[in-house]
Amino acid sequence: HTEGNKLGGVLQYIHDHLHEPMEIEKLAEIVHLHPNYFIPYFKKAMGCTPMHYVQRKRMEEARRLLSFTNAPVADIADQLGMQLSHFSRQFKGHTGMSPTEYRACTR
Repeated sequence: HTEGNKLGGVLQYIHDHLHEPMEIEKLAEIVHLHPNYFIPYFKKAMGCTPMHYVQRKRMEEARRLLSFTNAPVADIADQLGMQLSHFSRQFKGHTGMSPTEYRACTR
């Protein structure tokens, strides 16, 4: 197995469960690694920690939903399994603008 293939199951799991709380233990279990080994393994293969990757994927999905749906920001936060205030802060940290500002720019 190449590194990518081994992580394929993890990446698919993350994709399928973006809206749920993500546990490092669960992700490590998918590739049969102890969490302490999994984190550096993932980082070496993907260039960032698993949780950073999860956040990035959530923000990509948020951008997509803000651009292409009329779902209220609170619903989008909910769909990503995040509290609205936490979501708004994260989003602004990632994009430099609030979800509402971002939506206005991409319309």
